[in-house]
Amino acid sequence: MVARFTLDSMTEFLFNNDVYSLDAPLPYPPNSPNSPSSTKESSTCTDHPSNVFVKALVRAQGVITKRAMIGSIWPLLEFWKDLVAADRKTLDQFVQPSLEKSLKEKKSRSVNSKDIHGTLLDCLVNKTSGE
Repeated sequence: MVARFTLDSMTEFLFNNDVYSLDAPLPYPPNSPNSPSSTKESSTCTDHPSNVFVKALVRAQGVITKRAMIGSIWPLLEFWKDLVAADRKTLDQFVQPSLEKSLKEKKSRSVNSKDIHGTLLDCLVNKTSGE
């Protein structure tokens, strides 16, 4: 619940786009009376985009933390496979639509326009070329 609330707050503040992760069904232990009766219902809970994003973020943070502890030789341990690549792809799929939308809005505004919606992403897009 905390991850979902944080995700909703973060996407609303940073991207002006609430992902409504709090609307996703709650996971319950199998022995709970509130547990979904079918696997289809339980997969709805775990396959919600917000849950997929949070799980990928936690895994990526774990790998990056291990890299920091190992030090500058971490690329040698990941010579054959980048351990963050799959999670990074998931994170990018989540963030990319908001970024593209903001870049399109910047192009539609006049060059000297100071009309900003007030999100962090809008501010960053206005300060960069986006290329």
